[in-house]
Amino acid sequence: MIQDPTSPKLAPELFDIVIDFLHDDHVTLHNCSLTCRAWLPSCRFHLFRSVSTPAEGGSLHALNRLIKRSPYISQYIKELSVELSVESEILPFVSIAGHLEAVEVLDIKYNSSTLEKIRPADLTGIEPVRTLKMSGLTDSATIITVFINFFTVFRHVQELWLDTDLCYTYPILEKYNFDSLANSLAALHLRRIQASDTALEVLLPCLRLRPMDDVVEFRVVRESMSPRYDQISEALPFMAQSLEGFVLNFINDRRRDPDDLVVAANDSFKACPLLERLVLYIKCRDINHFADQFQCITDTQIRYIDLIIGIHDDIEHLQCMQDLVGVLEDTSHFSLLHHLSITLRPNQPDLMVEDVRKRMPEFLTPNIFDGLRVRGVMVTLKLTNDNTPIRWTKHHTGLALNSCRPLIYSPIVPFHGVAMADLIPTICLPHRH
Repeated sequence: MIQDPTSPKLAPELFDIVIDFLHDDHVTLHNCSLTCRAWLPSCRFHLFRSVSTPAEGGSLHALNRLIKRSPYISQYIKELSVELSVESEILPFVSIAGHLEAVEVLDIKYNSSTLEKIRPADLTGIEPVRTLKMSGLTDSATIITVFINFFTVFRHVQELWLDTDLCYTYPILEKYNFDSLANSLAALHLRRIQASDTALEVLLPCLRLRPMDDVVEFRVVRESMSPRYDQISEALPFMAQSLEGFVLNFINDRRRDPDDLVVAANDSFKACPLLERLVLYIKCRDINHFADQFQCITDTQIRYIDLIIGIHDDIEHLQCMQDLVGVLEDTSHFSLLHHLSITLRPNQPDLMVEDVRKRMPEFLTPNIFDGLRVRGVMVTLKLTNDNTPIRWTKHHTGLALNSCRPLIYSPIVPFHGVAMADLIPTICLPHRH
């Protein structure tokens, strides 16, 4: 049938809006891609934007075959996550590397024996990588050489996620010369670093040799059973000239009582004149513990505190929020505090957001934040799966919606197998998926 040229047509932008709305529905996107040729680019934009190839199932081999058959697909791949835990995955990875000219986020899970077989020349086709994530186990100091190769090739990286478990190589590393690694890291001009506490064994020696003057955000994720928190405190001053945000994640802490890291880092906070945001990921049962730690914080320039509270079967500990808020009401602690953001995140499959919402009035009084508001501190309280800010009001016995514009959280990919979609809050503008 010939279409009447006088019939009205919808603007292509409207189709894009509809397709953008389906960005996470791959089945529907696949069907839409078969509808007409004009819809195909927008559907492919979402279908192939983020590609993950777990080790099992031969998915990396399947991706290699797909790109060989349809090389134009590679232009849509912006985020690539690969597991190189077995040698059989090396060949297909090297094969597709030369076609990945649009990858901005590269996430590699490894063991050192596999990465050693990849030459720097094999990686040069992957560009323009802005975020590099490397996580895995190693029992060899040769991983340092691997890191140098990667940092040298991906010289435009601005964000580095490093989660390396060095197993029993610590005595070897104490004698290792970190000059080359420190130089390759410094050459990157990183803006953001996320490291597990175990990765500090590699990162800290580099910072001692070459302080970083471009890092604006430093994140540490608690992974090991016996972390060296003194290394975290020592690392901060080496980024003092530019550091604006410091993030600590205690959610994975398997011990009953967390360490007094916040207290230990007090002097380090003072050494960073631009540091104004502190983000803490804690368990609900630890609220009182951190209230005690906050009492020891003095003369700090921090203006923004973000508390992301994981709730398991310990929701009753929300009543300790009164103690924490009481500490923040005292101007001798965090005297420049301007904004307190609290996000409650249910961490149990059977604990739903609505369950938490219903039980909140049992443990939080309606006037709990009045003292902070008198002090001039803005307070945002919300649940993870509900981006509508919540506030208590004097004239309401329950919750009232806040009319102010909510904080916008940037999407974050899972780190080390932990699904933290709300990890590392940062104020940002909305962007196309």
